[in-house]
Amino acid sequence: RDSNRDMSTKKKQTPKPQAQSKDEEPIPKIKIQYPSQTKSMMQADDRHMKQKHEGKLPSVSGKPTAAKILDDYIAHRERSDDFVVRGGLPYFRRTLVEYLQHSAEHTILHPHEVPQFREMLYGEKGEKKPKKRKTVTQPTKPPQKTGQVAEIYGVVHLVRMVSQIPQLLHSVHNYTVGGKLHESFHKTLEEELCSLIGFVNLHSSEYWSDNDYEAPPAV
Repeated sequence: RDSNRDMSTKKKQTPKPQAQSKDEEPIPKIKIQYPSQTKSMMQADDRHMKQKHEGKLPSVSGKPTAAKILDDYIAHRERSDDFVVRGGLPYFRRTLVEYLQHSAEHTILHPHEVPQFREMLYGEKGEKKPKKRKTVTQPTKPPQKTGQVAEIYGVVHLVRMVSQIPQLLHSVHNYTVGGKLHESFHKTLEEELCSLIGFVNLHSSEYWSDNDYEAPPAV
């Protein structure tokens, strides 16, 4: 009897997989196509970042910044005959710039890029954390830069960010109003992101080179 009771308890503890309701829509997925040149850039970037012994980081000088690339793209897309597309371009640009700004240090940069990031934005050396305010009348030193990450980093970090957006939207799907993101929103965003990547691929020789990795200056 005891063994039978144990077996019944185990069966109760293992819930059966529930079939998806007919009224329940599947989570839309954004698929971004990466043309050959952009794919090669992503592979080279991944290779450089894994070879930590080289001590090389993507160059942050001499190439168009992410902000400049987005400006070029917006100027290109503004020639579209689609009024809705033209009207949404400023929001599209602002959203990407803000996402890059707020996610760079935590999700886009590799750990060994963070010291360089903090030095450029906050004038810090090494991995020292920002100083805390001692009093209200003695504020910390403001960032030396404008704080816009898009005005410092270039195409590599822009493409890294774009590659993360599908997973980001997938993870926040159930936290939106009503638990759903409209299918047309996904389709529009997917088309615009693919268009941006295609534009980057078209100008890849101008925006990126495999030699654009250098050792950071000694601190």
